[in-house]
Amino acid sequence: MNQRKRTFTLLWIVVSLMVVAGGCSTTATVKTQSAEKPVKEKKAPGTDYLGEGVVLAPFMWEDGGFSERTYYPSNILTEASDQTNNEYEVKTVIGDFDVSKGETKWTSNVITESHPAKKEELKEDMVVLYTGKSADEGLENAKWHRGVVSSTDELYKDRVIIDHVWHLDKSDEADSKKSVPVENIRIIDSPEM
Repeated sequence: MNQRKRTFTLLWIVVSLMVVAGGCSTTATVKTQSAEKPVKEKKAPGTDYLGEGVVLAPFMWEDGGFSERTYYPSNILTEASDQTNNEYEVKTVIGDFDVSKGETKWTSNVITESHPAKKEELKEDMVVLYTGKSADEGLENAKWHRGVVSSTDELYKDRVIIDHVWHLDKSDEADSKKSVPVENIRIIDSPEM
């Protein structure tokens, strides 16, 4: 054992004995660093990270391509009706550099019901929502895009291929394919897509 290790070991033994004996007039504080990250609270299986009453409403690229439209977790302030030209008034519950938290908007394109995807639900040609944000970053704070499942060949890896498309009825140079983890996908329940 080299001199440095012996000195450290002896010092550690002395400090430990002082703490155990409790008769020392000086106190020693030993700090340790944990290599582990703080554990995020996990929700029970089957619960939705968006929370009750949270819908998804487009605040970006609403007039853009099919997959370009960007949906933010939002609350409905005013329900759609004949008096509102079938538009909802919505308010974002998250913010980023494009849209401020608490921003309001009128839109008819609200996804009123959706849920986290399960592997067995995903089928080719299905319209889904997906995000590039990882679950570790918090999916409750993610913004979402529509896409079309084009391949389920990698479901055994918990991934599917999603087409990010500009138009549903024809190809466009902006179209692309993305390999997306199942946990980053939501199934649209209402309105029907």
